[in-house]
Amino acid sequence: KSKVILAQDNKYNKGFKFDHVWPILKDIERFGDDYSIATPYFQRQNSPTLESPTSASPGLSSFSLNINDEHVDDCSTQRPIGVKKAKGKRKVEDQNSLVIDTIKKDNRRLYDILKKCSEDRQQNYQIQMIRAQNEKKKKLEMVTYGEENKILLKDLNSSSDPSLRQYFQNEQIKILQRRSQQGQASQNTSNNIDQYFDDIWRI
Repeated sequence: KSKVILAQDNKYNKGFKFDHVWPILKDIERFGDDYSIATPYFQRQNSPTLESPTSASPGLSSFSLNINDEHVDDCSTQRPIGVKKAKGKRKVEDQNSLVIDTIKKDNRRLYDILKKCSEDRQQNYQIQMIRAQNEKKKKLEMVTYGEENKILLKDLNSSSDPSLRQYFQNEQIKILQRRSQQGQASQNTSNNIDQYFDDIWRI
């Protein structure tokens, strides 16, 4: 019947090209004469296919749900990523703050050491300057004392010039007066020191 219908169609005027396999195909239900009539196209399209794994196995859906529930519970017990990140950031900030505080303390300690060294150098410099001034003063006093001794030891009678003799005589008087005053001041200082220690011993 199919061959007759096919021969009537102008598109297939050359006949059925698969006559050599028709004896095999004719026994298949799909190629039978009653297949199209017994099974309409829309019914074949809407016919149920193989049952899905979920419908075929009702326990599978429950099992999958249980797995998902356990996963949800496990995820709910985990700490959120944002909290971990914030905690890590705070830890890093604390460590940085500790390092900065340590550096500040070390810098302060170094500053104190350098300041003390500078003060010690300044003090030593002042002491050296005072010593140098004292040495210079002593040398000047010794030179002055030597010159004054020359004037004091000068024989006025050996000078024939009356004005020159009078000059040296006046200088001798000045020198003796100045030394007398200096000796008096030294004596007063010595007496004050002695009095100071006497007062201490009395206490």
